Amino acid sequence: MDDLEKIAETYSKAIDHLRNTSKWILSVFATVAGVLVAGLQLSNLGKIETHYLTIAAGAFFVALMAVLVIIGMTIKVLGTGTVTEKILRDFVPKSKDINLNDPLLLGGYKKVDEFLDAYKKVNDEYVTAQKSRNQKTVEQLQNQITRLDYSKTYLLYVAKYAMVLKAFKDAIRGLFVCAVIASIAIGIFAWATSQGQKPPTQTIFQSPPSSVSLTLTAAGRKLMKDSLGEQCVDQAQIPVIMLSLQDGRIDVVTTPSAKCRVARFNVGTDIGKVQ
Repeated sequence: MDDLEKIAETYSKAIDHLRNTSKWILSVFATVAGVLVAGLQLSNLGKIETHYLTIAAGAFFVALMAVLVIIGMTIKVLGTGTVTEKILRDFVPKSKDINLNDPLLLGGYKKVDEFLDAYKKVNDEYVTAQKSRNQKTVEQLQNQITRLDYSKTYLLYVAKYAMVLKAFKDAIRGLFVCAVIASIAIGIFAWATSQGQKPPTQTIFQSPPSSVSLTLTAAGRKLMKDSLGEQCVDQAQIPVIMLSLQDGRIDVVTTPSAKCRVARFNVGTDIGKVQ
């Protein structure tokens, strides 16, 4: 195994390590996000008031965007492919962790642009010498091309690792920021769906007033004694007029008589029975 093969293997392992770590972090985040989303009461969206629904929808959208940003950053780590000359030139100023303008990396040149320009120039001269069959010039350029090829291959390995490393660090920073944003958004969503519940609909059965009889329980007689009078509550059946039925309680008014005062009240099973 020559030096370049060893270099390629070393950087390939380093890149694989970063990518595997990214996959693991993404899977952990996906699991946590799945648990949080599973706890959201999405079925209640149709039951909350309009302004709370707007807040809940906005929070859900923000959380979704945060998750998509995290996925996009992770894909960037996993998807870094071939490093072309244009990509390399554009990336050099962005590489903060690894100095790609290191002369030791560039075979003595101080800038990547200078190295690439020199590489192209030497290769053009070599091609021209071959076409003109200038064997002396070809032989003079061969050693220089071999040295530049070695440096360029080494540079591309390092550049690819630097790109993956930058994408990985950006993804880690973005993950924590987006995770905080997503958590806050999910919290707001949960608050809006719990606080914005519409009041339950009350069913009221309204019918024409009708004369019925009220039989009071012992507790009902004690409770209604002051309102209706002692003689009234002692009756086995008290004449009343039923006005309506709401949530299991009957709205009645007593029929005025010598024994009973006029009063309107609700009758439940704790007070008596209407028949």
